[in-house]
Amino acid sequence: YDNTYSNPVLIHNGKPQKYEGYCTDVFFGAAMEFIESDLSKPFFVYLPFNVVHGPVRDVPEKYLAPFRAMGLDDNTAHIYAMIVNLDENMGRLFAKLKQLGIDEDTVVMFFSDNGPWGNRYNVGLRAMKGSVYEGGIKVPFFARCPGKIPAGKKVDRISAHIDVFPTVLEICGVPKPYGLKLDGVSTWPLMIQEGISWADRSLFFQQCR
Repeated sequence: YDNTYSNPVLIHNGKPQKYEGYCTDVFFGAAMEFIESDLSKPFFVYLPFNVVHGPVRDVPEKYLAPFRAMGLDDNTAHIYAMIVNLDENMGRLFAKLKQLGIDEDTVVMFFSDNGPWGNRYNVGLRAMKGSVYEGGIKVPFFARCPGKIPAGKKVDRISAHIDVFPTVLEICGVPKPYGLKLDGVSTWPLMIQEGISWADRSLFFQQCR
């Protein structure tokens, strides 16, 4: 569809549709529209972003301008502008949940798939995306539920993407599907309880070229 990040053509229910605006704004808008569509029953939203990722272009100028003014190169300015826009949209989502009166009962999880690509700030971790060193595999994971998770709580136990599914099952009170073997474990107790006993574990990562 000769797409860009702004005014993209996206597939909606199997059909291409033209949208106005920056892609991240469009995705969040659609998610909030879905949430509002039927508040009489629980909902699940999986919202993957294509930012922060290449190609680094098409970010609205109001987000780029402050970083260009700092003297940053165009590539770096676009990356940071994408982050500011994403952060702004997270704020829109939290405000919407509060407006609808469901923020106390809604769990929001935010995480990434890998470390940054290219020569960027990485909190002193070794290497970048594509590496099995911490700089390539250690990523942020934030969970928010004002009615359940204490604000500002930090958890230092090791976890990974394989833990998300069993964690969501426990949050929702849904039993594991019969016969399904899970590699992950629910981290919900770590989020809501203090001083619980938690066994050490090892996670293994492999890189193939």
